[in-house]
Amino acid sequence: MSYVVRGNDILLYLRNSGIGQGLWNGFGGHVGSGETVEQAAAREFREESGLTALKQKKVGIGYVTIDGVDKMFEIHFFLVTEFEGKLQDSDEMIPMWLPMERIPYSQMWPSDRHALPIFLHGGKCICRFHLQQSWSWHWIRKTDKIPDGFDLYEENKIRDNFNLHQKLPTL
Repeated sequence: MSYVVRGNDILLYLRNSGIGQGLWNGFGGHVGSGETVEQAAAREFREESGLTALKQKKVGIGYVTIDGVDKMFEIHFFLVTEFEGKLQDSDEMIPMWLPMERIPYSQMWPSDRHALPIFLHGGKCICRFHLQQSWSWHWIRKTDKIPDGFDLYEENKIRDNFNLHQKLPTL
């Protein structure tokens, strides 16, 4: 997941269809065969925005589960501060530059809503999210060092002890 910053503006996109329709997001997708997460982030950013990342920095890692989905997702967060190219949109998404003070946090995934402010203030974090239609659960830990994978995070005991069917309040 790449968030793009230019001065006091951030580049986000509004999803027009599919999972996350109507939500604002950073740019991202899957890691292809033989790719590193850094290469995948740069490729997905280029494919989705038309821009090429010249400077990207890893600022976080997250682990996401979704109620009713048997798959668990590992998300690597990047901050792009230098880029080139011409911005493009598609049928699936509309990219837009927004002033930082007008970021639509209430119209974003909980992972973006909670982690993005940390990244924008120069921080890094490790986070865990569980999403359901009417509620979400999360924990976030600020850190100076981001592990290569979530399973390598030595304090990660919560995934193994977390009952996915237990309803927890939104924090």
